[in-house]
Amino acid sequence: MERLVEICCGSYEDALNAYHGGAKRIELNNALHLGGLTPSLATLKLTKKNTNLKVITMVRPRGAGFCYNEIEFEVMKEDAKSLLENGEMQKICLIAYFSHSTLCRRRHKVAFYRRAK
Repeated sequence: MERLVEICCGSYEDALNAYHGGAKRIELNNALHLGGLTPSLATLKLTKKNTNLKVITMVRPRGAGFCYNEIEFEVMKEDAKSLLENGEMQKICLIAYFSHSTLCRRRHKVAFYRRAK
């Protein structure tokens, strides 16, 4: 059985280093010091253009937890669509919790998959 090496990358440079180090799949993020945020489209495009890595991203618009309001979730869905349309992605993980009053409860777990052309 072949081993699959997956690396969490916080930049295009990290992605290149992972690729040259033998990784086959990465989770592409930005701002790992904040727990990982949505990568820029440029980071995704350059990674896909200059490597043959399988790329997964977690859509996260800000640090400070995973509790989002409806407006933030709307932005997250648009980010996911943009990443899928521009990156020939396999999948994107979008996990959202919504705040209601002082409670934060789980409401959705959504995975977007790119449609075959």
